[in-house]
Amino acid sequence: MMDASMKQTLRRRSSMLFVLFTDVAGSTIYFKTFGNEAGRRMLREHESIVSECIGSNNGHVIKKIGDSVMASFANPLEVIQASAEIQRSFRSRNLGRSKLQEIHVRIGVHYGEVILEEDDIYGDVVNVSSKLTNLAGADEIYISHDVFMRIKNENQWRFESVDFSRQQDIVHAMAIYKLLWDDSSPEKAGSNKAILTIIPHWSLDTGSFRTSWNHFIVKKASLIGQRTAKEQIFDDGARAISFEEVSQALNAAETVMTFMKDHLGPQPGPQLIPVSIAIDYKLLCSIEKSDVVDRTNLTPGKIQLTQSAREALAAEESKRGSAVDSPEQRSLSNDEQPLEPTDSLFPYRHCVAHGAEQPCLYCGSRKHLPARCPSKQYLQITAELTKLGYRSFDEIGRIFFTYLSGTEASHETDDLASPSLLAERSFYELKESFQLRHLTAVWNQDYLSNVSVPGKNGNLWLAFDCLRVSQTEQAERLLNHFVKGAAAADPAALCLLGLLNAEKRRFNLADYYLNKALSSVKTVREETLLRFLLARIYDLEGSSSEARQMFRAIQRINQNSMEARYNEIILDLKETTDPSHLKKLVSLIEYHREYFIKALIDPDLSPLNMAVEKELQHLYNQAQEQASLQGNMAEQEYARLQKIVTSNNASIGEISALMEKTRELSRTDSYFAFLDRSHLSETIRGLCRRIIVREKKDLLEKLATLENRLDRATHSLAAFGASSSFASLPEAVDDLKKRFRKLRKEIEGEKADFHRSSQEELKALQRKCDAVDTEIVRFESTAKLKASILRFVKDSFFYLFILVAATMFALPIILSLLGSTAEYLWPNLCANTWVYQKGILLYGGTAALLIATYRAYKTILAQ
Repeated sequence: MMDASMKQTLRRRSSMLFVLFTDVAGSTIYFKTFGNEAGRRMLREHESIVSECIGSNNGHVIKKIGDSVMASFANPLEVIQASAEIQRSFRSRNLGRSKLQEIHVRIGVHYGEVILEEDDIYGDVVNVSSKLTNLAGADEIYISHDVFMRIKNENQWRFESVDFSRQQDIVHAMAIYKLLWDDSSPEKAGSNKAILTIIPHWSLDTGSFRTSWNHFIVKKASLIGQRTAKEQIFDDGARAISFEEVSQALNAAETVMTFMKDHLGPQPGPQLIPVSIAIDYKLLCSIEKSDVVDRTNLTPGKIQLTQSAREALAAEESKRGSAVDSPEQRSLSNDEQPLEPTDSLFPYRHCVAHGAEQPCLYCGSRKHLPARCPSKQYLQITAELTKLGYRSFDEIGRIFFTYLSGTEASHETDDLASPSLLAERSFYELKESFQLRHLTAVWNQDYLSNVSVPGKNGNLWLAFDCLRVSQTEQAERLLNHFVKGAAAADPAALCLLGLLNAEKRRFNLADYYLNKALSSVKTVREETLLRFLLARIYDLEGSSSEARQMFRAIQRINQNSMEARYNEIILDLKETTDPSHLKKLVSLIEYHREYFIKALIDPDLSPLNMAVEKELQHLYNQAQEQASLQGNMAEQEYARLQKIVTSNNASIGEISALMEKTRELSRTDSYFAFLDRSHLSETIRGLCRRIIVREKKDLLEKLATLENRLDRATHSLAAFGASSSFASLPEAVDDLKKRFRKLRKEIEGEKADFHRSSQEELKALQRKCDAVDTEIVRFESTAKLKASILRFVKDSFFYLFILVAATMFALPIILSLLGSTAEYLWPNLCANTWVYQKGILLYGGTAALLIATYRAYKTILAQ
């Protein structure tokens, strides 16, 4: 048995190898310019090209680190050959591309001993080759002296010494050489050519396209002439044809497109040319499938030029001294011109449902039988039409083009971002009311599971599931047991049996069972469902009047049933082009915006495509104008609010988030986005106005408080009268009153930037009021002091005068009278008169002064 140390020793061994490093020059700029997703695609392309060159020269890719690749070689010739091939491959790849889209790499190679450990290598040779790569510039190959010594005698390679002697510690001051790969490379075969790719879209054929295409193939030589150098035919019938100049390819493309437009003949819906034409310009040796442009971004009926083709076309124009307009320049876009008879907001309307079968019971498509309808896989009510409403017309077109051009979408995936799945779900959602998912919304699984077959272990849910997965025979056996037993009157069982017969186009039986179910329903929802299904049966039978009666009955029992109203309008429009029916459709869309998307993609409206789309275009333009108007007004109101309210206000944060959302919606060119933007803009304006009114009210309240203070000051001045000491106060008060009136006028008139200026003015006025109040307080205090002193003097004089008069004059008389009258009682009364006078004057004077002081204090309190 080997211990762990022995195993580790065996896994690690040393060897002499050549180590090559590649690095993408300017990868950071590429990521910043084109984004992370494009950057990752660029790195994958770099890794693919490098790995292919390394593998073809017997090298071994060790690992990929970010924008670098590390590889090892055993032979010096092979590592040099691989390095040169890598640079040549990227040079070929960059031809015909813009400077920003080019990929340039730098390469470093060193030779030495490495430690091999499992799938990785270590050692100083790895570090040195990495440093050589960092020293190299774009499109350069640097090799070490050790590599040079092992390759210098090979005459087919030339080298140039690179001097880094002035830089310290450059790879331990070793000699470095640059491989002159460009001079040693052989001449490339071929030259730059314009490649015209004509791609037929068979999935968009509605009957006459194949004949037109065959006619084009017969006439192709006469249409395009002998201007072509090479031609390649692909499996799907697409043609790739090379031209010397882009202008020649462009003229041929327009000739082909005009021919197809003239020979397609009448179509049931808007004219759709199921052909895409693309023009590229690149180095061409032979036309391969890889030379054809990416088809996913092509649009049927359009001629599209790649960036390299546009640049080449511009170069041709400059040589001739005349301008050759591209297809985009030769005609206005749909946004800049009125809708022409050949244009359509949604050209795939008829293609979505076109097929060889009878219209499907559940979705109306002619591509499959009802038993195989994909809508049966959807058991939940979805909202895909709402998602579609946030896409532009072009995006909706691309989504459905991807869906129609590809294979049938997977029903098991939850990738709602998939264009195919979004298109499919949106189409099947058009007639959601006639599908099994609507049945499960009325009778849920619990109910269906609890209805059992008499005498058996099965239940109605099993019968429903058999119908869903197209096991029609088993479903029919189960349902026949139901309607014969105790559940004979169960509306769910009868409804399922009606659907089963409708799938088999036994409409008489379907009508019978659905009407029987209708007679035993218990809720409005059940009755609504059954009437929808009966209307669908009548419509498929061609009994539009009976179908219309059902839709009207639904509206009587449920006035909010927009779906019944929409279907009735569809029936009316299919029978007559009365403008009143279009007005009803427009009113319905204005009431419930989801019907804008329904009217856009509904195949039932194909015969009236231009009339309907004219109304939709009008609604779209109206919503766009309103969104722009409301958005601009919201921006103005928000800018005004920002001048008024400080940024730390909590309300500003809420409105800022709403503003950011409206700006995001303004970048989305869709009907729903326009409506949302208008609604949010109105909300923002209301919020801004509410805050401004609140701030205005707050300012006026603060102003009223200051005015009350000033009124009290005015009353105080009037009460105490004028004084030479305070002669300036009345003037100051009058000046403040004038400023108050001016400020109130500015606030009420909402003068520009009134909040900030008013706040500053209020602070200044408050300081002035404080100063006036201080002066008035001082004035009041002085006046009160003077009044109390005057009162004290007056009262003191009065009391003392009375006291002296009474004591000096009245008292002797009184004592004399008393003495003569009652001499025997007070024999010495008159003899002590002065004694009495002194006592009365002393105590009476003190009392008089105290009383005067008290009255003066009361005067101060009263004031």
